[in-house]
Amino acid sequence: MLPPSYYVCVPCGTVVTAAGGDVPRCPRGPHPLLREVDAGRLRFPEMGPAQPFLRFRGLLHACHLAREAGATDAECVEEIERAVEFLPPLRSLRWSRLEILEEVFGIESGSLRCKSETDESATIRRRQGWCIGRAFLSRWLALAIEVADEPPDACNGFVFDAGASLGWELAADRLRDGVDLHRVFVGVGDGLVASGLVHGLREAYRLGALPRLPRLHLVEPAGGPLSATFDQVSLRILSQVHADLASQRIWEAAQSFPRVRQQIADSLQAGLQRAADDRVRTAVEQGLRAQVIERPADPDAASLVREPADWFGLVRGMLESGGFSISVTDDQLSLARELLDSIDSAPVSPLGCAALAGIIRLRTAGDLETDENVAIVAC
Repeated sequence: MLPPSYYVCVPCGTVVTAAGGDVPRCPRGPHPLLREVDAGRLRFPEMGPAQPFLRFRGLLHACHLAREAGATDAECVEEIERAVEFLPPLRSLRWSRLEILEEVFGIESGSLRCKSETDESATIRRRQGWCIGRAFLSRWLALAIEVADEPPDACNGFVFDAGASLGWELAADRLRDGVDLHRVFVGVGDGLVASGLVHGLREAYRLGALPRLPRLHLVEPAGGPLSATFDQVSLRILSQVHADLASQRIWEAAQSFPRVRQQIADSLQAGLQRAADDRVRTAVEQGLRAQVIERPADPDAASLVREPADWFGLVRGMLESGGFSISVTDDQLSLARELLDSIDSAPVSPLGCAALAGIIRLRTAGDLETDENVAIVAC
């Protein structure tokens, strides 16, 4: 029987856990993973300590294996505290309101929230997750991992869990504040922050912490590789289930008008949510898998430059939530930087401002309603 959480390799479909006494990564190569959970065996914590891994320990793969090996919850807490004792501290930061920007965009008071996940905090998050996983394997599975202290890449399940904690934090804030989020915007960057957010929210929804998935929007500069991949997968799916929406004329309109993209996304999401509509679910799975097969074997190929390793999970998350990728211009990125700099004196890079630039793109096009509750992650 599989533990309450496990991983599935994207390219080859291998099911991966650390139960065999090894780091959770695909044995066939450095392949990106997707995390899956057995929702019937897990509970989302409505409250807990400020330290994210203590609060969400019941969702960590390392803790699941330890509990199956006979560890108590108190022993799991003790091991987490010991594993991170000498590492830089990590605390859950509440999502702050951006009242000034609410006025700028003309949206209702209290409807725009922001969380700053800096490169430093993202690195600390991954480092702590890796150290916790390594410590748990050593103590309860008698495995000493002789590798460098630096966290491995996103193909490692322990690092995957660490990233997901960001999405769990957003869901926990929603539980505490009673806010029904409609959209979440996050810049793509190297994909690690975006991947964690998407997967964490997806799990929180499956565990009942969210009444629905907020529309997920991954934002990157015009010409970015993730947007191209999202469009290719969407066209594959539409050609099977909505051939009329896959026409060249409609798709060209979708590139210029976010409202058309939203209509297409709504149509696919509705099919995914209908219990009896296996046709759409099958088309989505086939569309994603076909894209996997066509990837160049060389990870350094030009077509993969800067594309997140977890593109599969990011595209799937957008499709399931009724969201879509957003491409923004240099002018929109610069405006976003100016707006954020007016609130926080700390410098913000154009790439880190991509999330806010996505809001600018939709709001100026008239495709973001004034009463929608939205959140951004400013890296």
